[in-house]
Amino acid sequence: MKKQQVIKGLNQIYLFLFILLLANLSYSQNEFVVGKIDNKNIFSLKQYNLAKANSYYEDGIALLDEYELDDSRENLNKALEIFLSEKKFESIGNCYQNLGIIAEIESDFDLAIESYNLAIDNYLKIDFKSGLADAYNNLGIVYCINSQYEKGLDYYFKSLSIEEELGNEEGIAYSYGNIGLVYRKMNNNEKAIEYYNKSLEIKKRIQDKHGMAITYNNLGSLYVRVDSVDRAIELFNFAYQLNLDTENTEGQAYSLHNIGDALNAKSDYVKAIPYLEKSLEIRSKLNDEKGMTSSLFSLAEAYLNTKNYNKFISHIKSSYDLSYKMNLSEFMLKTNWIYYEYYSNISNPNLALSHLEEFVRIKKQVDEQERSDQILEMQARFDTDKKERELLEKDNQILVLEKEKKISDLQIAQDRMLKAFLLITVVLILVIVFILYKRYRNRTLVNQILEDKNNQLEEANATKNKFFSIISHDLSNYASVIESLSGMIFRKHQKMDVDMLEKNLHTLNKSAVENKNMIKSLLDWALAQSRRIKTNPQLLNASEYCNSLVLSLQNIAAEKNISLKVFVESNFVFYADKNTMETVLRNLISNAIKFSADNSEIQIYAKQDEQNMAEFVVRDFGIGMSMEDASKLFRLDVNPNTIGDNPNKGTGFGLILCKEFVHMNNGSIYVKSELGKGTDFIFNLPIK
Repeated sequence: MKKQQVIKGLNQIYLFLFILLLANLSYSQNEFVVGKIDNKNIFSLKQYNLAKANSYYEDGIALLDEYELDDSRENLNKALEIFLSEKKFESIGNCYQNLGIIAEIESDFDLAIESYNLAIDNYLKIDFKSGLADAYNNLGIVYCINSQYEKGLDYYFKSLSIEEELGNEEGIAYSYGNIGLVYRKMNNNEKAIEYYNKSLEIKKRIQDKHGMAITYNNLGSLYVRVDSVDRAIELFNFAYQLNLDTENTEGQAYSLHNIGDALNAKSDYVKAIPYLEKSLEIRSKLNDEKGMTSSLFSLAEAYLNTKNYNKFISHIKSSYDLSYKMNLSEFMLKTNWIYYEYYSNISNPNLALSHLEEFVRIKKQVDEQERSDQILEMQARFDTDKKERELLEKDNQILVLEKEKKISDLQIAQDRMLKAFLLITVVLILVIVFILYKRYRNRTLVNQILEDKNNQLEEANATKNKFFSIISHDLSNYASVIESLSGMIFRKHQKMDVDMLEKNLHTLNKSAVENKNMIKSLLDWALAQSRRIKTNPQLLNASEYCNSLVLSLQNIAAEKNISLKVFVESNFVFYADKNTMETVLRNLISNAIKFSADNSEIQIYAKQDEQNMAEFVVRDFGIGMSMEDASKLFRLDVNPNTIGDNPNKGTGFGLILCKEFVHMNNGSIYVKSELGKGTDFIFNLPIK
């Protein structure tokens, strides 16, 4: 507003000086005859009016550049009123052209079309071709915004024809670009590429580096669409180099992002990451939050596919937060869906379901908004067509009046009633179609969700059924061993010597203990599954935690002369439930003892890892296992008898329980092993 006041003040000064000049001229030439003085005054008044109109027009343009739309419109209308009285057709057309731009910015497309057509009418009176090219181009933009691509193309081609007639290469290049954009919107990729290449050829000739960069990016996007990704990357690199030459940092970020996305499309995620990181760095400096959202999401995709889950989590969370902050529905959908897939893959059904439900909620909103937009678009098209028909009819009516001087009032009334009836009929049909489509869409969506849920439940039940069949088989084996041994002892104990009897009783006792442990583990797992085990997380001293469990297992280790060694700093703490995590460490150390040779060593470590988590390692130097066998651990659907060939192997159920308890404490567990060298069981827990 300060700039507006300054402009108005300067204009008032100019007008005051102009009036003084006229007064001086009039006073110094008072010896002229009366007739000549009158003619001079008439001429001076006309010049004064035009000077005032030009001042209003320049103010209007300056205010339009500042987006002061109401004040700009007011000044342009004042200028237009004077130019109309003076019949300055070029200036009249320029006023209508800029009034059309204001209407377009305010999304009043009917008024914009009307203003551009009035500009064209005035330009045609003086054959002002440059103005005609601009007006046709602006009409093409309005129709394309309203998805009326055929009409938009017609006006773009009219603008192109005039620019070619004028030999204006810059105008021709941008007309080609606009035509390519329309064909791209119409999914006519071949035509879009043809016109973008025509535009690029001219921009190269006139050394329009900024325009070349834009066209290279547009062409690259089209080549990605037609699966020519290598060609697309080449074009994006051209665009990036041009943006470097012109020091266009925003363009550099856009080109780098396009390269990264294209590499992602090729599944070349490792190469994609540096480009996307650089794009994110530039966009962060520019505070381009929408661009940052896109770069963060693409980086998250790349890190997920390279299994860098920590960076995936940090980037997808940032993209997720920004998308909600800016209400970017496209990325709200994308981030929730990738979260759903990630948590499904790591067996976290609660978080997976939460993000799936959020995805469905947003998708419904987007679909409803799209349907509303389609209806509004159809209505806008209808209104636009109606406006054009009305304008055409008015022109025809004027011609008929000039030629015949007759029009039937009754016929006009009937025509209006018919139009109103048709409009009401169309609106009612649209409302009915919208309601029916909405009901059909909702029903289809609900059915699909139910079907997906049923499939997930069936798959989970099948896995549990297989697991229970394995457990029941193992329990049956233990029962058979107990039954066989106890029966043999009962029948033959009098004939057995003391050593034989002691050996059989030891085997019987071992089977009973293993049977009891398996039943206890099964009950603990069932309680964990039903969420009846309550965790009480607290800060625990890692040294006390490890040493107390090692002490309780020393006797078992001593039977095989195995040394248990703990490597933990005395003040190192972690955050977890004591009871469940004691079960985890006890199971892992017991397994290590079982699979270690006599006279060997087992090491227990605890330290802080790179992700600021407490990392615990139980390391044995036993028989180890292959990568194939290691991949079968922690799974309900794998029979433990298929893992390795060690005769001491158990049911594998203790590890399943360990995994459940570690996840309950917001941690993770995995194994590293090499056949013949030993095994590391590693689990991570929060520090605080």
